[in-house]
Amino acid sequence: MKVTLWEVKASDGQAINHNTKIYEQLSDYPRRFFTIANCMSANYTGDDIAIKKFLRNMALMAKNRQSQVHYGVFVVYNASVRQKGQLIPSFHRYPDPSPPGQGCHHLMILLIPDFKDLRLKVWRSLHLI
Repeated sequence: MKVTLWEVKASDGQAINHNTKIYEQLSDYPRRFFTIANCMSANYTGDDIAIKKFLRNMALMAKNRQSQVHYGVFVVYNASVRQKGQLIPSFHRYPDPSPPGQGCHHLMILLIPDFKDLRLKVWRSLHLI
């Protein structure tokens, strides 16, 4: 089993401005994820011993940078804003240095254009506006 830790950033302007924030958040995940992993393990009500063990060990897996841990980023942005720099460059190398030849710790990125329209749809579906 694997776990993917997702970070989400949104921008009405230059998406590249979030690069530093994303790296800082991902670097902080092993510490922040500990509470979440413990909560998931404690709240699991099933009887699958392997899943229970996996949930219990997820935080240590992230802390020790084991190969089951991957990282993902959602980047939502306004497609009508001309981007001055390459959108989120070089994240496939996170964390640096990546273990060579193991195919682990890669980062998946989803770029979502038309952020304003998407945000309005989400807010409307949640009855927030």
